[in-house]
Amino acid sequence: MATLAAILLMAGFCLVAQGCYALRDPPALADAVRIEVISDQGRVVRTQAFLVDEIAKSLQSRLGWRISPDGAARLQLVILEEKIRPVSRDQRGIPAAWNVEVRGHWLLTTRNGHNDGAFAGNGYDNGQGAVTAGGLNSSYAAGFHDEDDAALNASSDAAFGISNAIEDDAKTWKP
Repeated sequence: MATLAAILLMAGFCLVAQGCYALRDPPALADAVRIEVISDQGRVVRTQAFLVDEIAKSLQSRLGWRISPDGAARLQLVILEEKIRPVSRDQRGIPAAWNVEVRGHWLLTTRNGHNDGAFAGNGYDNGQGAVTAGGLNSSYAAGFHDEDDAALNASSDAAFGISNAIEDDAKTWKP
């Protein structure tokens, strides 16, 4: 029993020491964040709205930041054309499911510092209305109505990646 406790204590120490888990609050930001889409080359109509909404929810829930259309801090997005490719075909050779990858670039500018990077959505739709996260760097849709589900899931995963990168970099900003 004491050995198990010692192992768990050592594992916890290693996670903290390696930066895998932080014991401090996420970085504070005095200004509200305005999310702007600078360019949208996407073909899936709802991708822009899904992406902006998912990023706003991620920054609010993970970092406690305020989102406002007139915020002084700016998060600018460039949404590239989605990659849409068939991934399976029916017996007649007609695509039965396709891959939708949401991707682009972002730039965050604040008084405390700035950060930028690229994003790509991850996940899939199993064609039965169950959208789940995956490690496939894409979202799968199996029908006309599933395209929105795939774009939403990819946008949610892209937002998670963006907020991770912002949180990591914001730890080095001046207060």
